[in-house]
Amino acid sequence: MLILPDHNRPYYIGHVNQPIVPQYFWNLSGSMLDFTLNPLVYLEEYQGPTILIEINGFRFSVPSGWHILIVDTETKLIDTIPVSQCSTSPYLAMIVSSISSKYMELPIKVVDFKPDELVVYPMISKGCMMFCPVGEEDSDPENIVSVLIGPYDLYDKYLENVSAKELFY
Repeated sequence: MLILPDHNRPYYIGHVNQPIVPQYFWNLSGSMLDFTLNPLVYLEEYQGPTILIEINGFRFSVPSGWHILIVDTETKLIDTIPVSQCSTSPYLAMIVSSISSKYMELPIKVVDFKPDELVVYPMISKGCMMFCPVGEEDSDPENIVSVLIGPYDLYDKYLENVSAKELFY
C-alpha cells in the first residue's frame, strides 16, 4: 500500500519485513479535526477480501471493511463510508494535499473484488485515517494529492456535521 510520508513523496509498503525509510506518515486525526504526522511505529498485515478502487486514474486495493472519506457535492459535508458501499452508489472521494489548504472531489470507481489478498500498511491509531496518494495535482506536480482511508468509521464520533472547509480552517 502507498503511504504519504513526511517528505511528501509516495512510499510503497509491500511486505512487513522490508526496510522502512520514513519515520512519519500523514493522517487525519478525528479527535483534533486536523491533519497530523504520525510516527511509523510498525507495520500491520491484512489478509482477506479487498476491493480494488480507482481514483484519479490510480488503482489500489483496500481491505473491504475499511472506510473512505467522502464529500457531498451540495452541502460540502464530509462522511466516512465503508469502501464496499462504493459499488452501490456513485460517491465522490475527498482528495486532500498535505501542502495546500484546498481539496478536490473525485469519483470513486470500484474495479474489482478480490476474495483473498495481502495488504501491508502502517499502524493507524484509533480515530485516524491515513493519506493514500492518488497522484499529483495538475497545476503543481510537486503537490501530491491523497484520499483518506482507514479501518475506523470516524463519522459518528468526530465528523458529524463537519464541512470539508472546516478541516482546513
